[in-house]
Amino acid sequence: MTGVEIYKKQCAICHGNNGRKGLAGAKMIPESKLDLQERIALITNGKGSMMPYKDILSKDEIARVAEYTLTLE
Repeated sequence: MTGVEIYKKQCAICHGNNGRKGLAGAKMIPESKLDLQERIALITNGKGSMMPYKDILSKDEIARVAEYTLTLE
């Protein structure tokens, strides 16, 4: 799956298709200052109300979705 496909399946429910939904305290992705490695760590380990995805997605899938989040405006 591509980063956008993974995002739509795993992330859009809380973050929305454009990264600005904010459901259940989800951060506004386009406003994030996190770099790629920080995003990978956040997706991998979760934080606050965001669950960790390390047991759901492979490292490669996590990297692809993290890269995709950098394109959200």
